[in-house]
Amino acid sequence: MADRVLFIGWDAPVRGREERSLEVFNEAIGHDGRLQLDGRIESFDIVLLEPGGDAGGYVELHGSAQQLATVREDDEFRRPTIDAQLVVDAAADRRRRRHRGRPCRDGGVCRGPRPGRSFGACHGMNSR
Repeated sequence: MADRVLFIGWDAPVRGREERSLEVFNEAIGHDGRLQLDGRIESFDIVLLEPGGDAGGYVELHGSAQQLATVREDDEFRRPTIDAQLVVDAAADRRRRRHRGRPCRDGGVCRGPRPGRSFGACHGMNSR
């Protein structure tokens, strides 16, 4: 049973690298599909956000704590992550890291973006 989520977010591609960013995105989604088919994760969701915010979209990998820990250590999972860092705006990643873990307005701790919201605002995604 999936009781954990691995969140992978990104921002807009770096100018001039849009074509390569689409290739990296397709490779990563293909890998996620293979993970699901092989039973290494339970499922995954892809969310594409409207342009103009701090985040371009994200993928949620759903699985057990052990499944997701194993996936994170897999070189086949790390390669597209490293490739993506070369083709997306790094400034957005710095903003996310700065905000994540800080107190939210509702008294919890920021865990990431709420769909359709930017990282600059309180997200209210607290652990349950």
